Amino acid sequence: MVQGCAVSLLEIIDDVLDFSKIENGKIELETIPFSILDCAENSLQPVAVRAQQKGLGLEWYIRGELPEWVEGDPTRLRQVLINLLGNAVKFTEQGEVTLGIEYLHGDGESASAKFSVTDTGIGIPPENRAKIFEAFQQSDNSVTRQYGGTGLGLSISARLIALMGGELQLESEVGKGSTFSFGLHWKRAKKEEARYREEWGQHKLPAGRILATDDREAGRELIRWLTRRWAVEAVTAGSVEEAVALYEKSAEEGRPYEVALIDLNLAAKDGYELAKEIRGCSPHDATAIVMMSSAPSFVEDARANDYQIFQRLTKPLRRMVLWECLRSALQGDEREAETANKALNVISGPGRRILVVEDNEVNQKLAKKLLEKMGHEVSLAANGAEACEEIQHHEFDLVLMDLQMPVMGGLQATRKIRENEQGTGWHTPIVAMTAHAAAQDQRRCEEVGMDGYVSKPIRTEFLRSEIERVTGGDMRKQPMEKAAEQPRQLDWDLKELMERLGGDQEVLRELLVMFRVRRARKSSVITATNCRPGFLQIHAHVFPEHHQQFTEKFLVASEALHQFLKIPI
Repeated sequence: MVQGCAVSLLEIIDDVLDFSKIENGKIELETIPFSILDCAENSLQPVAVRAQQKGLGLEWYIRGELPEWVEGDPTRLRQVLINLLGNAVKFTEQGEVTLGIEYLHGDGESASAKFSVTDTGIGIPPENRAKIFEAFQQSDNSVTRQYGGTGLGLSISARLIALMGGELQLESEVGKGSTFSFGLHWKRAKKEEARYREEWGQHKLPAGRILATDDREAGRELIRWLTRRWAVEAVTAGSVEEAVALYEKSAEEGRPYEVALIDLNLAAKDGYELAKEIRGCSPHDATAIVMMSSAPSFVEDARANDYQIFQRLTKPLRRMVLWECLRSALQGDEREAETANKALNVISGPGRRILVVEDNEVNQKLAKKLLEKMGHEVSLAANGAEACEEIQHHEFDLVLMDLQMPVMGGLQATRKIRENEQGTGWHTPIVAMTAHAAAQDQRRCEEVGMDGYVSKPIRTEFLRSEIERVTGGDMRKQPMEKAAEQPRQLDWDLKELMERLGGDQEVLRELLVMFRVRRARKSSVITATNCRPGFLQIHAHVFPEHHQQFTEKFLVASEALHQFLKIPI
């Protein structure tokens, strides 16, 4: 409940700040190369969970010869799309929400595209359609009471689209849904587009045929568009009956489809029924069946084993996840070695050694999990001082650095690292990982020598691309001579400790328990074997050379705390 309230308040503050900037002409638009499709995918992810919780389908499609890379403001475009998609999910109780991207026209220098967000929600009466674009206004008071909101989102989105050279339009029918759409014109980012096409040209999919079954036209359209760009043959079906007929024909011809993509939530029958029909037509090793679902996680179903489901994907589909799945499925002889639920978030090439510098334990765990799923080896540091020490003792391909931390912040730590590297020829890539997302914050990071910038909350695709960008060139750290490791001094100051805790003994008790658990978990330095009043007997397993010093200081501190708190430590 607290988290939900905090998020709502932050959204209101962000809206008010944006509205104020627009009203005063202070809004700044960037012009940088960006991927239209990356921007669309990253707009779908924040609203996907809300759509799944309401049981809504969330789809997207692409039409026409849309370029991958253009020059514009991806942050503001993403902000608009998230607002429109979020509203669509909010005001839809059943059915689906669809994001469409349609190429309009262009030449070798520029391109235009139309974005549309369509829902099957409550709709908007004609008399209220102009009103919803005004600041602090919604369709009517009953909508505000039922769904909440400030009435700023659409006003801000309309003004941002106008600043980008477009116009936000609305088509709606009460009880049947609404469509918000706008067109934008960009200059093509030729250099990035050429690099993108060259990279994809080197990673072709194996030859093969794909049968995709989805009763939503948007889902079928997306698969057709992507597979056509990847130069593989795909046929789509809108029902189980149509899919069975197509598959039976291919099996009779002796050329069954190598891959069957099946939506789990088909209207007449579920996807497993179609999987059963396919398995009845040909041997299980002839076709790899991939199940797709809008649910955040699949409920375990024994039929998945019965019908040898090759892999399961979550909607809305992401291009790289689908591509990796198809690559694995079309490899033929290697197919049996693939697991049913292979971790798809892997990077190309070898994993990196990454140091995550973050004082929040939850953020540490999140970053570590994401990076390990990508195939990286991860070390942790709780502040900038620890990071500087780790870099002196170990080699890292990349450092992800939080900015605000106790002891030493990220900017100060980066300055120190860069000073230590002067004249050595070494360069450790450092990427800021912070909640500060303003342009001036990014400039501050660049000024102290950081190589990249990732804003929180962490988004997997942004993080992955930034890692690849920063570590892909000659920025890898060169071999360095490791400094001799010096033991840390362990100082105890009970008076200062209690001052920091405001004299709260109960908090101190909780922190002592947390210290013992985390210390044991982090390094296995101490284990309790026997307790007597006021003392904890400890043994060192990892750092025996520090055992005597650590034991003496710990016992002295334990005795002092015992006398003060009157409890065993």
